[in-house]
Amino acid sequence: MKRYMLSILPLFFTLCLMAGCGGRSAMHSRLAAVDSIVDSRYDSALTVLRGMDTLQMRRSDRMYLELLRAKAINKASVPFTSDSVMRRVAQYYDRHGSPNQRLLAHYLLGCVYRDLRSAPRALEEYQRAASQADTTRADCDLPTLMRVHSQMSKLYMMMRLSEHALKEDSIASQICQRMGDIQSALSFKQDVCTFLYQEGKYEESIQAAQALYDEYMSHGLKDNAVLVYIHAVRSCIALKDYPKAKYYLDNYEQSAHIRGDSRNISGGQAPYYICRGYCFLGLGMPDSAEISFRKATKDMHKMQNESVVYDGLSRAYSLMGLPDSVYKYSRLSNDELIKKYNIANADATIHVKSIYDYHIEQLIAEAAREKTRRWRSWALFLALVSVSLFALVLLIRYRNERRKHQITTLELQLEVNRKEMLTAQESLAALQQEKDIIEKKMTESNELAAALQQEKDRKNEEMQVLQHNIADKEEECAHALRKLQILQDSVPSSTLSSEPMVKRIKQILNNPAQLHITEEEWEELESTVERQIPAFKYTMNQYTKLSESEYRVCLLTIIGISASGINILMNKSGAFSTVTEKRLNKKVFRGKESASDFRKQLHKML
Repeated sequence: MKRYMLSILPLFFTLCLMAGCGGRSAMHSRLAAVDSIVDSRYDSALTVLRGMDTLQMRRSDRMYLELLRAKAINKASVPFTSDSVMRRVAQYYDRHGSPNQRLLAHYLLGCVYRDLRSAPRALEEYQRAASQADTTRADCDLPTLMRVHSQMSKLYMMMRLSEHALKEDSIASQICQRMGDIQSALSFKQDVCTFLYQEGKYEESIQAAQALYDEYMSHGLKDNAVLVYIHAVRSCIALKDYPKAKYYLDNYEQSAHIRGDSRNISGGQAPYYICRGYCFLGLGMPDSAEISFRKATKDMHKMQNESVVYDGLSRAYSLMGLPDSVYKYSRLSNDELIKKYNIANADATIHVKSIYDYHIEQLIAEAAREKTRRWRSWALFLALVSVSLFALVLLIRYRNERRKHQITTLELQLEVNRKEMLTAQESLAALQQEKDIIEKKMTESNELAAALQQEKDRKNEEMQVLQHNIADKEEECAHALRKLQILQDSVPSSTLSSEPMVKRIKQILNNPAQLHITEEEWEELESTVERQIPAFKYTMNQYTKLSESEYRVCLLTIIGISASGINILMNKSGAFSTVTEKRLNKKVFRGKESASDFRKQLHKML
């Protein structure tokens, strides 16, 4: 088995290297091209993606295709019917995807659960998607992150969690500002006005609308700014301040969106006609109110507040004195209220059911995780026990083997010790014989040592006598040397000073007009000194050969010329003679660098 594993390892590593060096496939390039158009031409992208064959694809390309297909379906507003595919895609990108891919995968999975009307699961996936975004990176997918928070806001608003919805709107607005989309950033802030209106804080809603209007105007977005006044109109109607509501309504009608509507109605402007109708009702103008409500009913299928329109028509006809119409639209308003109530109950039931199902699934998942944890704990425990038993068996076997080895080693050592003991006994007997011989020789040596000691004492007495004789001779020699020194000190000056060349040099030194010695005079001076002191030149050069200037300093010094006189005769600086004599004392006489010692040594030579 071990040999088989070793044989397939090279093949395994080769396959790994081939897989790592394969690069991206041509299919991946095609998918990347589709990805570049899926935002702008999602219908074409969806057609291309549906025509691709996934059987021959690698897993990474297949997951990429499913991700793009889900993105195109979501763009086309086609509701999802199953979460099986996107759940696998999200799991794949959790292990192999980049932060942006994980963000998109969990966002689309949240959209799947949104279409399946499972709000808790959708919120969970949206929150997971938001946690995947790395906003510190320059390539962060900010548009998708903005959609995540926008969808979360809608879900929270549907669940009547307005504060959470406003928090998500604020985050989405900040992301839009970071992208440079000021208009979208301000549009998210309109939910604050809606929240305050729903909470019954009408004055605060009006103030928020006015602040938002000013912010739009500061960015030059006039047409968008006046649309904010619809929130102020609703709050003023709720406060029954109809003149102020009419003022905001007149400003709202200045928007290009209203002026450019050829039919005076669109799905997005129906709330405007409803507010206009109630404003006219408050001002006592039922005819104008009826016209506004009639315009609002033209696109009834785009509205979710039909009962409000029917109630407005009922009130208008009541002021006009038309009881049949009042009865008709009151009944329609009640029917719509009942229908809306039933729909709300159904939605609430579905919502509660989704929460219950989500809770049950969480409990089941937690139970499965707990079961897995227990199995893992038992498996770990059994593995530890097995490893411990295996280690214990190995330890026992190791100890037994070690003990056998120690016994064998001790037996061998004992045998070696026995042989060494016999050898030692034989050596001990031989040493005892040698000891007897040495003791005998020591006795003879002691007798010889006594005789030698006597001879030594006699020689010491003779040495003492000789030492006394040497001391006497040394004293006589010192006395003779002192006499010789006295004779030497008295002879040279009288001998050299009487030489003509010495007198000539002293005359040159005393004559300021001629302070120069010729080469012939130097040669004659050298001959004179060597004639008087035959060993002079040899003594000066015995250790180191002197230069010409150094030797001439020696000649002038020996005939008694002072240091300053030497400098004058040799045309040197004031310190030349002294420095040279110090150096010559070390070179010639092996002494310290001292000019005075040099002169003394020369006189001793004489």
